[in-house]
Amino acid sequence: MSIKPISCLPDFTIKSYRELIAALVQSNYQFTLVRNLANDTLKPDLISSAHRVIYLRHDIDFYLNGVDQISRLEADLGVVATYYVLLTEQYNPLHPTNIKIIREMVSQGHEIGLHYDLTLYPTDLSAANEQLAWEADTLSRITKRPVTTIVTHQPFRGLPDPFRSQDHYVHPHDPRYQANLTYISDSARSWRDENLLKCFTDSPPQRLLLNTHPEFWLGHDVQNRWVYSEEVMYPNITAISEKSLRDQQVVWQNHIATQLHDAREVK
Repeated sequence: MSIKPISCLPDFTIKSYRELIAALVQSNYQFTLVRNLANDTLKPDLISSAHRVIYLRHDIDFYLNGVDQISRLEADLGVVATYYVLLTEQYNPLHPTNIKIIREMVSQGHEIGLHYDLTLYPTDLSAANEQLAWEADTLSRITKRPVTTIVTHQPFRGLPDPFRSQDHYVHPHDPRYQANLTYISDSARSWRDENLLKCFTDSPPQRLLLNTHPEFWLGHDVQNRWVYSEEVMYPNITAISEKSLRDQQVVWQNHIATQLHDAREVK
């Protein structure tokens, strides 16, 4: 089936996301994991040829609840992506529900990388490296895979990033990997420019680092970012906490301590 190329920037719906990925596949882009940036950069023929590559990346900033809709969509279209997970935001990757989502992503061929927040790191480089190693090891225990790629959370804060260029982890913004690499992101549920549309022209980017935040695409027709944050994102952020509270209330109903306590109150 022929797929129409994208002629305008996609709105933020799952339907539009599927159309975008399908159109990129139709435009002969090959999807690969971010960890391959290091090896690919060492191949001059890849950089200089008409070979089109997309390093599809997702920063998970708010919650994992529902993000598996995006990973399954990608798997259905035969593409892989790198999902960057925070250990220091309000969602807990160690929660059983989130572990299930993360491991499902891995089983689909996707990669899990560490999303680290420099505002929570010590200024001492040795201590900072220890914290990074601890977070990467914790995440690898969740995924049951080595964590080989990392990226900073909220780089717009402008903090010096001591981890951007190193050999132990692949960082997508490592200066060594930027040759002929175009970066596009949907940060703040917005498109900074129209560079994405160049992928469907006669002179498309050869190497594209495309970063989308899955939480931004899980609604239907709500496009206003403020309405979306209230009507879609807020309920998702509170969903696991609400379930935990309801589960705890069931425990209270059946716990021997509450039964004994209430029995004394009756007397």
